[in-house]
Amino acid sequence: MLLMLGIGWKPAIAQQHFTEGVLRYRITILHPGHTAPSKTGTYRVTLKSNQVRRDLMIDSTSQTTVLCNTRTGAATMLQIRSGKKYAIPFSPAAWRDRNASYQNYRLEPVGSGVQNEAAVSCQPYRVRYPDGRDAKLCAGTQPLADAQVFERFPGIKTIPVAFDIFMRSGVQVHFELQEATIQPVSEAIFDVPSGYTLLDPAALSTAEDP
Repeated sequence: MLLMLGIGWKPAIAQQHFTEGVLRYRITILHPGHTAPSKTGTYRVTLKSNQVRRDLMIDSTSQTTVLCNTRTGAATMLQIRSGKKYAIPFSPAAWRDRNASYQNYRLEPVGSGVQNEAAVSCQPYRVRYPDGRDAKLCAGTQPLADAQVFERFPGIKTIPVAFDIFMRSGVQVHFELQEATIQPVSEAIFDVPSGYTLLDPAALSTAEDP
């Protein structure tokens, strides 16, 4: 069942809680000092009850996946770097500490509601984090069943239609919702695939946060 594809939310299902399915975003990456995007990619969020899979794909050689259980708090990050595959497991405490800077943020409305490029209405906000960083968010009206799906916006109750995040490296990444689909999701996609080498979280650069 397709919720949105270029013509806005379908009224008959617009207020159903999104519990199982896929959200697909187009991303554009802007490096400091550049006026045009240097890279594009896809961000896919797959949901099934308390399980979340986030796939960030920049090109055929760079992919980061986060497998997260919002009930237990445990997470595993999968990375493909130049053909090599790594699995980085995080305990609930370690994952909570890694994302602690996103807690207790403040939303400041920016103007009135707008529509994104797929004609989906949303309310723009400036997101202020306690550590001084900020982000941009355009929140839609489609309810999320789990408020912990998006780690940079903990507690958000509706699907983000568009958002911009600013990495520690200075890179700006823009996310634009292209498609939201309610569909059955296999349990298997939340498992760590074979062929991945375990890597200690301490070896992961904080500048590469997805």
